[in-house]
Amino acid sequence: TIVRNPWIRDLRNIPRFFQDAGTFSTLPQNRNYRPIVTTSLAIDYWLGNGLNPKWFHMSTLFWFGVQISLVALLFRRALGTTLPQVSADRAALWGAALFAVHPAAAETINYLIQRGDLYATLGVVAALLMYAHRKGRTAWYLLPAVVGILSKPPALIFPVLLFLWMLQVENLKPGQALRRSLPAFLVTAVAAGFVTGMVPKVSGPSFMIPAGPYIGAQPAVLLRYVGQFFLPARLSGDTDRVPFASALDPEAVAGVLFLALLGTGIVILHRRRELRVISFGLAWFLVASLPTSLFPLAELENDHRMFFPFVGLTLAATSAVALIPFGKIEYRTLRAVLPAGLGAVILTGLAWGTYERNKVWHTEESFWRDVTQKSPRNGRAHTEYGRALLSKGDVAGALTSLERADVLMPNYYAVETYLGLVWNDMGNQQEAERHYRRAVDLAPDLAEPRTAYADWLLKQNRLPEAITELSIALRWNPNAINTRYSLMYGFEKLGNMEGLRGAALETLALFPGDRTAQAVLESANARMKQAGNLGTTTSAEGLVNQTMRFALQGQWAQCIGAARSAIAISPGFAMAWNNLATCQNGLRHFTEALQAAQEALRLAPDLDLAKKNIAFAQAQGRVPDSGAK
Repeated sequence: TIVRNPWIRDLRNIPRFFQDAGTFSTLPQNRNYRPIVTTSLAIDYWLGNGLNPKWFHMSTLFWFGVQISLVALLFRRALGTTLPQVSADRAALWGAALFAVHPAAAETINYLIQRGDLYATLGVVAALLMYAHRKGRTAWYLLPAVVGILSKPPALIFPVLLFLWMLQVENLKPGQALRRSLPAFLVTAVAAGFVTGMVPKVSGPSFMIPAGPYIGAQPAVLLRYVGQFFLPARLSGDTDRVPFASALDPEAVAGVLFLALLGTGIVILHRRRELRVISFGLAWFLVASLPTSLFPLAELENDHRMFFPFVGLTLAATSAVALIPFGKIEYRTLRAVLPAGLGAVILTGLAWGTYERNKVWHTEESFWRDVTQKSPRNGRAHTEYGRALLSKGDVAGALTSLERADVLMPNYYAVETYLGLVWNDMGNQQEAERHYRRAVDLAPDLAEPRTAYADWLLKQNRLPEAITELSIALRWNPNAINTRYSLMYGFEKLGNMEGLRGAALETLALFPGDRTAQAVLESANARMKQAGNLGTTTSAEGLVNQTMRFALQGQWAQCIGAARSAIAISPGFAMAWNNLATCQNGLRHFTEALQAAQEALRLAPDLDLAKKNIAFAQAQGRVPDSGAK
């Protein structure tokens, strides 16, 4: 979404962000329609002249500061309905400060790609404030809500919060509140339909938790969120909660009881005018939690999800504290000092907690180490911690962490990929290749493990195999920019300037402003001109490389022609026979593909690509096994 996202590297792509959800991420499963977020990332990339974290964090902090200011104004208006204005002003400032320094906010503000939570919350707060200021006399208050929706879907609950604001803060009757909030419901419905239509359908395995177990765990999740609001001591960047094995699990039962108590409390508090702001704040917490509670995601909980609901919880807590009768304390000095002292102690404690969380987020190693301690059953955390240790040269520590991850997630392709890296660093290339191949087998339709394997093949100077793997990876995901860089490197290392030029041109066709591809193209053109290369390729290896490029483009006839030319020059070249099989499979000539792949396997019994071509031809063409091993 950021580091490997080529679209954010050129401001000219901004109009495309609003037209194509695929620009949000190069990973097909992460292609969400969040054009405001992607636009902000492109601007930060431009300001920092590249991936400079300082500019990304400065941008996030700026908008966080804007939101804190708007939260203070919204709290002031809400609290002013039940408190004297002077008291409401003081309480609003204290409440906004509490929200600003709460450690839970650090989970969103430090998590750059989750700035969508910040923008969505900012849009809703701004829309409510604009409505409250003008009492809905114009429709301009809907604009920030739409911006929030284009940042992240949780902002879609804005009309519900607007209705509750009218009902609980402005004390309108339900029918009147519904009529006044109807435009917001209509605009939000249109926006929801538009956003849904812009999200592409992704084929392949789903990583989402089934609806039943997911929703069943949410009451307990909300109970934990409330606990973290009052005592944020167990924040984790990547939790390890799993669905309950039984609905009678004590934690599940406690969650249901909490949810019932929360709903009852909202209703009871609403009956007394002076307590309605507390009721509204609690209702905000509940309603803002619905999008991530009712629609299954890949994880049951995530601490950055607290950000939006905690605005309401902070308002409820602030209103409750403001109603404490400190003025009835007999001693004048104590009456003046106690509330200020308690407020300062609370804010100082929370600020210290935020400082500590910022230290956790400082590096990848410190972040994932904290996650493994807070969420020890999280296999992904141990995987990423192992990667972080490996990047700093701690091979033994990385191996230990990855072996723990392998126990927790025995079929996770990333574990196998990083184990390949570890064994490579330890000098055991046979074991490294075994892990790389298993990573590819576990996730054959993902570009990442295949690219990692190809990068290893490049280091082993097994160039034709590497280029073939990279070509296959790009068939699954043409937008994998790092895979394209590796492909260009492979062609350059092979000395195939025509292939290098073609790979650069294909990259520029997808990403017109890519500086790496532009530099490669200039270099390839210069070297071809210097060598007097008119684009003809006469060596068997050069023709095999041509077949890979033709296969990548789906030009199967040309692919077959190049492969046969390579075989004519070098009949014993196994990769030529294998690539002929790949091309025949592409044309669905499965019998011919099987014959070519079997010849490749005869020439090179360990050629894994030929085995895969045989398996594919047999599966697709139902060709009987003729005994190839």
